[in-house]
Amino acid sequence: MYYGADYYPEHWPQERWETDARLMEEAGINLVRMGEFAWSLYEPQEGIYHWEWLEQAIATLAAHGIHTVLGTPTATPPAWMCQAYPEIMVCERNGRRVTFGERRQYCPTNAVYRQLSRRIASAMAERFGSNPHVVAWQIDNEFAGHHPRCYCPDCQRAFQNWLRAKYGTLEELNGAWGAHFWSHDYTNWAQIPLPVDSNGVSNPCLELDFYRFASDQWVGFQHNQVEALRKIVPAHQRITHNFMGYNFQEINYFDLARELDFVAWDNYPIFQASDPAHIALNHAAMRGLKNQPFWVMEEQSGPSGWQVMSRQPRPGQIRLWAYQAIAHGADAIVYFRWRTCQFNTEEYWHGILEHHGQPRRRYYEVQRMGQEIARIGDRLSGAMPPKAAAMILSYGDIYALRLQPGAQGLSYNELFGSY
Repeated sequence: MYYGADYYPEHWPQERWETDARLMEEAGINLVRMGEFAWSLYEPQEGIYHWEWLEQAIATLAAHGIHTVLGTPTATPPAWMCQAYPEIMVCERNGRRVTFGERRQYCPTNAVYRQLSRRIASAMAERFGSNPHVVAWQIDNEFAGHHPRCYCPDCQRAFQNWLRAKYGTLEELNGAWGAHFWSHDYTNWAQIPLPVDSNGVSNPCLELDFYRFASDQWVGFQHNQVEALRKIVPAHQRITHNFMGYNFQEINYFDLARELDFVAWDNYPIFQASDPAHIALNHAAMRGLKNQPFWVMEEQSGPSGWQVMSRQPRPGQIRLWAYQAIAHGADAIVYFRWRTCQFNTEEYWHGILEHHGQPRRRYYEVQRMGQEIARIGDRLSGAMPPKAAAMILSYGDIYALRLQPGAQGLSYNELFGSY
C-alpha cells in the first residue's frame, strides 16, 4: 500500500532534500507526488527545458525507498506563455479576460493551450517515462476549481459546434429549447450566444446545455494529455487526476473518470465538511466512479486555508481520517503537504511539518500510522467494503436544479448528503 506526502522540492534549498527524504523514510512514507505546479521551472523559456533538478529530487527520494507520482503542470501556465499567447486566458461570465497572477487561468477549449499542454506532457513523458522510480502520473490539478466555465469566443464557436452535433438541426434545437418563447428561435447556428451576464435571465435550456458543454471541455482537455502520455509511458505508470468529492458539481466526474486508470481525490475533512458521514459519502462516491479502489491524493495533515486558517486537527484525527479512507476502499494515503510553505498563497495551509521543518506532534502521528501500514498494508491493498445501498449521483439533475431549483434552498447535494 502507498503511504505518502505531496512534496515541493522546488520550494526548499537542495541541501534540505536529503533531510526530508530521511524523515519521510523514518515516518514510513514510500510515495510522493511532485511537480504539478512547476511549469515555469520545467520550461523557463519556450522550448527550453530544465529537468535536472527534478531528476535529482526523484533520485534523492528513491535512495530512501520512496516512489514518485509526477503531476503535469498545466494548472499553472507560466508568465511568458500568458504574455505570448493571451488568447489562452479564461474569459469570465462578465466578458472580462483574467490576467496572469493566479492558477488555472486558462481556457480548456483553446486549441493553442491544448497544444502547449500536450507538448509539456509529452516532454515530461519522454524524460521520465523510463524512470523506474516514477509509478504514476496526475493530469493537471483539481480541474475547474477556480474558473469552471469559460466564455471566450473560442468557447462560443465550440459550443455552437457541440450543439450542432447534439441536435443535428436547428429545428430540433428550437423544439427542445422551447425557443418560440420570447422569440428565441434560431435560424443560424452562429446566432446562439453564451449565457453571459449581459443576457439577464437566459433560457434555462441554453444554460443547461452550456453546463454540459463545459464539463465535456474539461474531459476533452484531460484526454488530450492522457493520450499524449499513453503513447510514451509504460503501462505500469498509471494515470489519474485528483477529484474533489461528490459535492463538487462543475464536471461530470463519471465522464472524467472513464479513461483514467484509477480515481484519486482530495480529502480535507475540516476545510470541506466536519461531519464524518459526509466524509464517508465522499469516499463512497469517488469509489463508485469506477467501482474500484481509489487514492486520496491530498489528505489533510494540518490546519488549512488561504486567507484564514481552519482549526488544528485534534490529536489522533489525522490517523482517524486516513483509516476512514482505507475502510472505504483507499489504496493510497498521500498527505498534503509534507512541509508548510513559508511564502505566498498557501503559507496558512499546513503540512505534516511546520514552517521550521522540525518534527512535532503531527509528524509523530503520521509516523505511528506509517509503522502500522508497514505491518498490515499488504492486507489492505485492493480491499473493497461491502455495499449495502445504492445512491444515484446525477450531474444532469444537479445542473438542472441549480438553474431552476423550483423552491427556495432546494439543493441536490444537500438532499443527497442528507441520506
